[in-house]
Amino acid sequence: MKNNTKGFVAVLVVLVIGVVTLGSALFLTSWIRDRIPETEEEGYSSKDEDRSEEEKDLYDEDKYIGFTYGGGGWGSYFECAGGDVIIYNDGRAELIFEDEVVYETTVDIDDLKDKIDRDDLRTMKIKEDTSVCDGDSEYIYLYLKDGTKKDVGGYMVTTKKFNRYFSVLLSAFEPDELGNALYEAKLIYAKANNICSYEGWDLVDYVAEITDIELGDLYYMAEGEVEIDYSEGYSEFAYIRISLFNGATETIEERFAERDREIKEVNSIPGYKNHEIAQLLKSENCMGVYYFFDDGWNGAKTRSMEMYLTTDDEGNEYLYFFG
Repeated sequence: MKNNTKGFVAVLVVLVIGVVTLGSALFLTSWIRDRIPETEEEGYSSKDEDRSEEEKDLYDEDKYIGFTYGGGGWGSYFECAGGDVIIYNDGRAELIFEDEVVYETTVDIDDLKDKIDRDDLRTMKIKEDTSVCDGDSEYIYLYLKDGTKKDVGGYMVTTKKFNRYFSVLLSAFEPDELGNALYEAKLIYAKANNICSYEGWDLVDYVAEITDIELGDLYYMAEGEVEIDYSEGYSEFAYIRISLFNGATETIEERFAERDREIKEVNSIPGYKNHEIAQLLKSENCMGVYYFFDDGWNGAKTRSMEMYLTTDDEGNEYLYFFG
């Protein structure tokens, strides 16, 4: 009987040890698993601690790194279109838009190399938030010695280390430096390809409503202002310049002709309070003017407005609206 009891106790001890060992193993596995996503979130890779000299010699000798810039997930082509930035090993930097270099500058390349680990980027595990609607995609480019390019990034990236690297690249440039250059490049491209930028669309709608003529398909940007005065009833005065596509002035004249309105010869151009838009008008070649009347002060039909069609010395076409 005693032998049976001893055998039972031995089996029980073995079972207890087994359960404790299994529980410890499961706990350790869970502990490790819970921490792997966090390190992956920071872009960690097992290759970080085991990179050979051959791996470190994978990169292009001329181009150091690149990244996407600008653009958006929703809107017109002009609003969504972005560019690419290439940074070279000698510190040169180029902004590329529609396959053309539109801006060149220099950056502190030594500072970038101190802060960016290309091997880290190359092996980084990227996480994205695909639940976001109309978000942005961001990529960092690694240029390899064999002439290929590795794109690292994605849609609404949540990997913290990637986002830090991207911020480092942006901070290598002056605030608004790339933004202003891309904006100018997009304006030039929009004009050359008859793409509306929708810049100043509210001013274009304002002129179209008063003149009763469609302009939305003829312009690529507009600038100016409408002053509103409440001091004596209600009155407003417009200073507007609309940049037109080439050939648009002829279309405007045709649309007015269908309403039995013809362009008038310009004898003199008023000063319009020497407004900066008026100064631009006087510097260009005026082709003619259309006159309009609308409600003025206190609702009386006394408001006089003028619409001029002009060209500059390079043949660019404009519409000016005053009054």
